[in-house]
Amino acid sequence: MNQWNDDPEIYGILVQLPLPKSLDQRCIFDTISVDKDVDGLHSYQLAALTSASNSRFSGLSIICSTGRGILEILQFYDVKLPGKFVCMVDTSRTIGVPLSMALSTRGSIITMCTLQTTNLKAKVEATDIVVDCAIVIDAGITVTENVNKRKMKVHGDVEQPDLLWKRASLVTPVPGGVGPITIAMLLQNTFDAYKFHLIQEISKAKK
Repeated sequence: MNQWNDDPEIYGILVQLPLPKSLDQRCIFDTISVDKDVDGLHSYQLAALTSASNSRFSGLSIICSTGRGILEILQFYDVKLPGKFVCMVDTSRTIGVPLSMALSTRGSIITMCTLQTTNLKAKVEATDIVVDCAIVIDAGITVTENVNKRKMKVHGDVEQPDLLWKRASLVTPVPGGVGPITIAMLLQNTFDAYKFHLIQEISKAKK
């Protein structure tokens, strides 16, 4: 990791999850150079999200690619975030935490939940946006096997998404929803990291 951090020809580093349980995930995230952390999982990046202007942070500020993808979808469909009640059915530091911080700085009211949360159904029904009915963003990926057809099927966490259209104004499908946007945002983050490094090099050359 240190070798990649010091390599001027490398502009982005991504940790492929899940990691073996024997490894300290947070330690590995924080080993990545902040300016090369293209998935925004370094502790610095999470701290930067708590400030709407990021004025305290002089380095590159990046949100996780999945979170940025979800924000991009909401922006594309002109979903007004200020004042919206958001139910985040995910408390992971890789999606739920950074996305909730980003939504909070945009004026949304966040409720963090897990599948074990008491009265989860009531919380979901009382919200405007559901990340896991008003707007449902399904960022989950599950692979199951169809024994009869001997094929693997990819689906999301939302059961019977077709029925949600009767109550929701927007539902993202799986596959073909958040996934492709996540890849696009990862590439955008990498390009942003490249531009940041380029600007830094130009500034050094002028001194």
